[in-house]
Amino acid sequence: MSSGYATDVQPVMLRRNSTQTTVPGLHHHHSSSSSSRHATSSRSDMPLKGWFNRRGDQFIDKNTVICQPMDRQFSSRFKGYPEVGQGYGDSNGNIIDVQGRLIKRIG
Repeated sequence: MSSGYATDVQPVMLRRNSTQTTVPGLHHHHSSSSSSRHATSSRSDMPLKGWFNRRGDQFIDKNTVICQPMDRQFSSRFKGYPEVGQGYGDSNGNIIDVQGRLIKRIG
């Protein structure tokens, strides 16, 4: 007997109460696959996106700065960035002041 719901006209393999767990020809992707391991293999080699100071604090806007936790402050990744209180730099070498105004432009 039909209940009148749309699932009554769907193929059996697509119904929620189906005992079949896989659809032939359909492959499932799991986050634990080898491809996801390669994407996070070395974050320190990737250029930073955003504006940072020497301590590693990230400038979001003139009212918002995300501070680095104590155990991550002054990482070698930030050695070429402006000192705390002097501004913020991006990975290209551009520098803005603490208000977000451009001080030095590269390129």
